[in-house]
Amino acid sequence: MKKILLFIAFTSYSFSQSEITSLSIDDAVEYGIENNRRLMNAEREIKMAYKERWKTIAIGLPNVTLDLNYLNYLELSTSLIPAEFFGGPKGEFSEIQFGTEQSAIGSVRMEQLLFDGSWLVGLEYSKIYLAASENFYEKTLLEVRESIVKLYSLVSILNEGIILLENNL
Repeated sequence: MKKILLFIAFTSYSFSQSEITSLSIDDAVEYGIENNRRLMNAEREIKMAYKERWKTIAIGLPNVTLDLNYLNYLELSTSLIPAEFFGGPKGEFSEIQFGTEQSAIGSVRMEQLLFDGSWLVGLEYSKIYLAASENFYEKTLLEVRESIVKLYSLVSILNEGIILLENNL
């Protein structure tokens, strides 16, 4: 029983020690804007729209591909060929190695999209998507500000009512 009473006493003491922070309406709005999840998600949506726009633009830009292959054969393969092909005696074979020890092959390729109607449609869509994302962010920002101001006003009115009630008693 003593343990329970001590626990209740310590927890009530710890709750009574918590600080009360008072914020001005501007501070409350700023804090709400910084920590609102809907605004954070709207910002992420704008970033995704920018990336999608640049991805769509990149499809129409020139594309240059450079390939370089280097081969180094440590040991060339040996083939047996009848010696009579080279003027040798009939029935004998000559050892011949084909190829080179090292070889390099390079190529450059350039591609350019000349005209594609679907790319133009995608480009316009990405522009609309970006504008819609920015509009959604602005709308969400206004809604958050409005709700914070309403709640701040409500709390201020309630505090004034409490003060009036305490003065009347």
